[in-house]
Amino acid sequence: MSDPRTGRDRGMTLVELLVTVTLLGLVATVISAALVVTFRTTDSTEGRLTLARSEQSFTTWMPADLASVNLEVSTTPVDDGTDPYGLVSGFVPVDTSATAQPCGTGISCPPGFSFEGDNQVVLRWRTVAAGPTTMETAVSYRLVPGADGSELVRYECSGALGSQATCSSIVVLRNLGTDWSMTTSSPDFEGEGVEYENVAGQQVSVTINGGLGASEELSAAEGGQDTVTLTAGGVSMGAISSSAPTGSPSFVREPSRCGGPIVIMVDDSNSIGTAAMGTVRTSVRAFIEEFRGTPVQLQVVEFGTWAQVLGNGTTGNGYYDMSESSEVDAVKAQINSTNLSGNSGSAGGTNWEHAWYRALVNDGKPGDQVTPDTVVFFTDGVPTYYVNSSGNLGGSGSSFTYTNWAEAEAVAAPFRRATPPSIIGVGVNGPDNGLNNTQYFDPPGNYNATYKTGRQILAQLVDGTDSGVQYNGSNAEQANLYLLDGFGGLTEALKTVALKDCGGTLTIRTRIDSGGDGQKFQPEVVYENVGETSEGGATRTVATSGSFPTGTFDFELASSSVTTEVVPQISSALAGYRLSRWECRAGPTTLAASETDIEGVADFKGVEVTLGANQAASCTMWVVPK
Repeated sequence: MSDPRTGRDRGMTLVELLVTVTLLGLVATVISAALVVTFRTTDSTEGRLTLARSEQSFTTWMPADLASVNLEVSTTPVDDGTDPYGLVSGFVPVDTSATAQPCGTGISCPPGFSFEGDNQVVLRWRTVAAGPTTMETAVSYRLVPGADGSELVRYECSGALGSQATCSSIVVLRNLGTDWSMTTSSPDFEGEGVEYENVAGQQVSVTINGGLGASEELSAAEGGQDTVTLTAGGVSMGAISSSAPTGSPSFVREPSRCGGPIVIMVDDSNSIGTAAMGTVRTSVRAFIEEFRGTPVQLQVVEFGTWAQVLGNGTTGNGYYDMSESSEVDAVKAQINSTNLSGNSGSAGGTNWEHAWYRALVNDGKPGDQVTPDTVVFFTDGVPTYYVNSSGNLGGSGSSFTYTNWAEAEAVAAPFRRATPPSIIGVGVNGPDNGLNNTQYFDPPGNYNATYKTGRQILAQLVDGTDSGVQYNGSNAEQANLYLLDGFGGLTEALKTVALKDCGGTLTIRTRIDSGGDGQKFQPEVVYENVGETSEGGATRTVATSGSFPTGTFDFELASSSVTTEVVPQISSALAGYRLSRWECRAGPTTLAASETDIEGVADFKGVEVTLGANQAASCTMWVVPK
């Protein structure tokens, strides 16, 4: 007879039960920790996503709006030495008050059109259309509450000055949390008796907080900052640290000191003469060449009796992108004996006023005004012509005219900045002794017997003093005045000015190797500066993309060289491509560069290059499809 107990389950021993309970405890601990981390990082993750969404949407609108902002201008000059070209008060280009609207100043609102929510920033600009008709455009970014979160709406109103505007709106962002915020920063400038809130939108920055509450903000080591800053030049972004699995991405990075719009004004008057003008042309070409491969936009203004922008004639701006070799060659080709002959116009006089107007004042070409970061002003003498209220020439063309100096000064003064200097004067005392001669320096009708030399008159324009900060061979970062006896040192002086900000920098580009200067590589590629760290201790990185084709590393190389290595971070952006070659140069000189291996990567290599003292260098990673 069988034992009925043999069919029963044996159950669990005490040891098995203890092991099971222990394992269950460990699993529960891991699951609990995962849940805690998930809950703790929810706000941070939402902040990251909102910030990324804000950056993508804002780049469609905000940089272009900021680049369009200008002062109120007119096309009729005023020859009284105070407010040339209608730089008048009463026009507010940037308004951050909550109740501000995009119409109601120069243009009236259409009946029945309402502006919801609170204004975050109003941006205004005026242009001159055919007729001539002055047109005003204003945009207002407004935060509008909603049931599913707030919306950021962009309202735009445009119309002829004094008329009823046409208004439209578009939603830029939806479903914004209560912590999302937007702030606008803009400096104050004071002109000739008129206080200007902003000279142009290029000096305004807009910062967006992605929504990580103040009580939850993390340090840079824990995940970086939680904001993105937009300017007229675009968006400055940085990579998320690989050691920071939580927190908001560090999109904000201090920009390189090299880059942005620069204007050089070149005197082409009779007093220089055709022989010395050859030296001037060589010097200007050398100045341009120093920027090759850098993120600089360069405009050349030639002036004599009248002024013109080389490459764009008598209207509009004509900036060339120095990161594109084809554009460097194009602007250098403009420096020829036709454009710079040493005998400009029928009289060959010197018209400082018109040169400054062409460089800094919107003259009726819509959307074309660009406020430069730096103006380099080269001349061999004092102004001899001015533009009268009828738009015609006044003055003799051969002797100093205070009115021309005063009109140029009124344009330059609101732009003038001491540190770093925004205006750099380069004066050459030529055969006619123009900078050494003494001039009667009083407004018409005043007889105070004030006299100044040509050097002092140039210094007054550049610095507002009789001396300026003269270059002494070692103070390029602070100097705003280079004074030369003769044209022999002009090339080195202009090269020194060019390298003041861009010397000691390395600019990186990513290009598809398809012949010539290739094509911009559209996806974002991040590059690491191996062995070099930022102030916070993180590895230095820059990024390139189709929208932002260059990234620049800054070094301190005043008197010594350095060998550095740059390596691309391998990501899905590079899938389907392989390295063709690395190419490095500094101005016209090709630099010796060696490729370096990347562990575990076959299709790409880094680059090692030695940068000379105070060189502005660039390296391009050329890629081809696999």
